[in-house]
Amino acid sequence: MVITIESYKGGPDGADLVGCFFRNVTGSTIEYNFYDRNGKLIHTDPSPFRNGEKIKFSLDDHDWEIKDYDLTTTVPGGKWKNKDKIKDKIKDDDSDGESGTFQAQSGLEEEARGKTAQA
Repeated sequence: MVITIESYKGGPDGADLVGCFFRNVTGSTIEYNFYDRNGKLIHTDPSPFRNGEKIKFSLDDHDWEIKDYDLTTTVPGGKWKNKDKIKDKIKDDDSDGESGTFQAQSGLEEEARGKTAQA
């Protein structure tokens, strides 16, 4: 089973998360990994992680954080924020980051692949 991010609210960078998905670690019902919209594993800190545990990762040109989420509800969702890697090196502050919320949908892995193929 996969849980695919389908929509977001907040800054426009949230669009980068649409199509990314959470998947249970093989043989586990409580640990997850996070994947980009092409099905490539994204290294997260921590890795693997448990439902609701704050995760940090890099995607595109941003450092991301996902927190306050629940993957076990009828409508999975949570909060995200990011920082631009290039601007942070120059300004060393949070003014260039964005934040928002996301909603996801549970489904079979084949469904997630089909959605990413259409994107």
